[in-house]
Amino acid sequence: EELHLLDIAETIKKEIYGENSIELAHIKVNKASGYRACGQYPEAKRLLIEGLTAFQAALPENHPFIANTMLTLANVHANLGEHKQQKQLAQKALDIYRICYHDEHVQ
Repeated sequence: EELHLLDIAETIKKEIYGENSIELAHIKVNKASGYRACGQYPEAKRLLIEGLTAFQAALPENHPFIANTMLTLANVHANLGEHKQQKQLAQKALDIYRICYHDEHVQ
């Protein structure tokens, strides 16, 4: 039911804000979390890539939303056994966290 409600929210946000809006990106990332919780990793990956692309188009390159989405996508890559992609995305997310929060906050 949660995913159905997010489908409705996605349709509304797309009509109001457009395909590459931050608002729609948040919905896609939230939907991805639902699919991930159900073990539907390919669908979660697709939605996270779409959300990440929208965040990257709308936000500064070192924004925490981008890092958070990259880290979540890295975890999905791990679930799919795609460890090279997992490591690359996790490192990019860590680099952004270091810029945003300075080294002393990133352990």
